[in-house]
Amino acid sequence: MTKRSVLIALFLAVLGGLFAWFFLANFKQVTHVRDLPMTGEARYNPLYALQLSLRELGQKVETHPRLSLGDIHLKADDTLLLYSPPSGLSEAQIDSLITWVESGGHLIVKSPNGGFLDDDLMLYTKLGVTAADIEEECFQFRPVGEKKRAELCGERFLVDDTEWYTWLLGDEEHGYSLGRMDWGDGTVTIASSLEFMSNTQLKENGARQLTYQLLANTAGKGSFHLVYATDMSPLWLLLLKHAWSLLLPLAVLLAAWLVYRSQRFGPLQASPNQDRRALLEHISATGEYMFHRHLGHELHLAVVAMFNSKLRRRDPMMAALSGEAQIQALAERTKIDPEKIRQAFKPGSLRQKENFFHSIATLIQLRNQL
Repeated sequence: MTKRSVLIALFLAVLGGLFAWFFLANFKQVTHVRDLPMTGEARYNPLYALQLSLRELGQKVETHPRLSLGDIHLKADDTLLLYSPPSGLSEAQIDSLITWVESGGHLIVKSPNGGFLDDDLMLYTKLGVTAADIEEECFQFRPVGEKKRAELCGERFLVDDTEWYTWLLGDEEHGYSLGRMDWGDGTVTIASSLEFMSNTQLKENGARQLTYQLLANTAGKGSFHLVYATDMSPLWLLLLKHAWSLLLPLAVLLAAWLVYRSQRFGPLQASPNQDRRALLEHISATGEYMFHRHLGHELHLAVVAMFNSKLRRRDPMMAALSGEAQIQALAERTKIDPEKIRQAFKPGSLRQKENFFHSIATLIQLRNQL
């Protein structure tokens, strides 16, 4: 190994050591936590995280896309959580739901809002709950072990009689954010918002503690039924509520377009002249001219010559006949009266229109039947 090779190796080692020292001095391994987009059921079910959490605690949980009392088999001590305010329920369904609560069921529902139609407020009317006519306010509480306060924001509600409730959070002047009342053997819990139970909010310690406080008294007593799309009204009702601002301008534009594309009022335009068959018109005019100039005999001879020419091509033996023999042969073949055939060849005076037209018509008929 030469001296030059040793120097090159020593230089590369020093250079590699300097690069390693610079890299270790200026860079360090860092872990970044990044929230990935939700996949699977979590994309459309906002209560998916709550469902998994309750199952981890040993609870029986079922989720439903909409509130259908015929498909959801509610039993006494079960808990029914309506993530959004129920709408589109008939009076019979509401009575069935109230009867289930009286038998020992536990209902958790969001408070009503001012945008509801009268039919959507029937359940709240029976529960004695009305929407507070004030702007959305937040209720602050301090989670256990946390210095920072958490907030429960939503549309507050008013109650007809506070004596029905075992506890209420809020006041009569500004409305209430949370409340629970006994109803028969069951309970009804009303919250200004249930978004703290959603997949994104349940990561916060305050949201988890508040969720536990609302569900703890029913844990282990029955099944949890989580309904995450109770506000799915019929399509026509959704369009009436939310899509009128889009459909109304579109209807105006459609009417304006129809008026623009419709024909203007005024006199009708004359129909365009149809295509004319000039050659036939000239032939017809020539025939009329010759007839009025007493040249019908020449026209008759021309039609007879045309008939004889076709007869020679189609039946030379019949064309060789003459006189009465040919007339009888033509009558047998064409089933035309021999007298008409005889009159067609010898029409008499061609100045009479009837003789001329009958003769010409019979000759053309004979020619067409050959």
